Amino acid sequence: MAQLVAALTVAAVATTAATPTLDVNLDAVPEARWGNVSKYFTKEIRPMFDHWTEVLERSLTPTERLDWIATIRLTSEEFTTYIRELVGIVGWFMKPEDDPQHLLDQLILFNAIYELGSPDARVGGCSGLLMADSNGRVFHGRNMDYLFQFKMPDGRILDLPDVTFTARYWKDGKVLMVAPSFLLFVGIHTGMRMDGWTVEQNTREPNERPKNLQALQDGKGDLFGWRVRQIMETTPTYQGALTTLVNAEFIAPMYFIMSGKGRYEGAVITKDRGDEHLPDTEAVRQLSEANGTWYLLQTNDDANKWPEDYRRPSTKLMLAGENQAEVDQPFIWKNIRSQTLVTPITVFTWVADPSTGYNEMITRNEADAASQLQLSPVGLAKRIAGPKIGHTKWARKALLAHESGFP
Repeated sequence: MAQLVAALTVAAVATTAATPTLDVNLDAVPEARWGNVSKYFTKEIRPMFDHWTEVLERSLTPTERLDWIATIRLTSEEFTTYIRELVGIVGWFMKPEDDPQHLLDQLILFNAIYELGSPDARVGGCSGLLMADSNGRVFHGRNMDYLFQFKMPDGRILDLPDVTFTARYWKDGKVLMVAPSFLLFVGIHTGMRMDGWTVEQNTREPNERPKNLQALQDGKGDLFGWRVRQIMETTPTYQGALTTLVNAEFIAPMYFIMSGKGRYEGAVITKDRGDEHLPDTEAVRQLSEANGTWYLLQTNDDANKWPEDYRRPSTKLMLAGENQAEVDQPFIWKNIRSQTLVTPITVFTWVADPSTGYNEMITRNEADAASQLQLSPVGLAKRIAGPKIGHTKWARKALLAHESGFP
């Protein structure tokens, strides 16, 4: 019967298109790098872009849009290559009657969606979890929570899970890094430098658009997605990336959660806007064998202050009953996918281990497919325990079976 449960679970998940892994060749001219991605999402790319254009028109005044575009162009000479990549993407969906410069401007603004305050995108609150096993090997779990719905010509309503993929960046014939990504966004919000380190970016409030623009105009920081990608492309080691991110300036407040391939390499960085260093902003938190810190949790509030995010105290209460000796790949999956962290608008969950190169993503669509599977009578199979469900792809399959609701 257990085999029947597993088979039906896999069948249910198979009804949802698998999240693709698409190659981005950094040795190609910038305009050609995202051709694989744009071609794969040929049907979705224009409806999603048109929705974004409507969002901008509703959320920002014409003056605001012009100020943002002009300032990004004036301050982003260092990121010209990424703007050239956006030029190539525009070529995939541009119509004869379109003004290509207008399309490019809108696309540049999409790559500043966080700094714009995520207009029309409901942010449910991302979460990150670092766990070190008894040998100090660090696992990184990440939930991306976002809602950005757009309408297709046939009337279907799609959301970010429908345009989520793993970007696999190649350089000199080798995979340099991998990054769960959204269509139209060429920066990095989540990713792993192969044989090196991982990173995720989380929202920190207050994320105020006018103050972010002022910081950009004053030269006090960058768009995070472009800067993080540049750091990941050029910095091979965890320690180097940690130092660079700690010292980097960004135009909006945020959190970075990082892990490395070395023992107990894991940290949470709390960033203020620009060159601000507020007195109540927490110092860098790090995993530590010496003081017994074997896990770090970051949601969307400062860990050194009274909780404003229910997920933090509820998850810490859950983890208080756990033991470091249990930590392995299935264990991090179990905890990052717990009911205290996953929300109805979790776009994807991602787990990575920079010491081995393992990285795996489950989108909301895949998880929903598993949870919708129903079997009767009740009691067909035993629930699969987290620490015993296996590794790599088998851990993922068992997780999906677990989420299908079998007792």
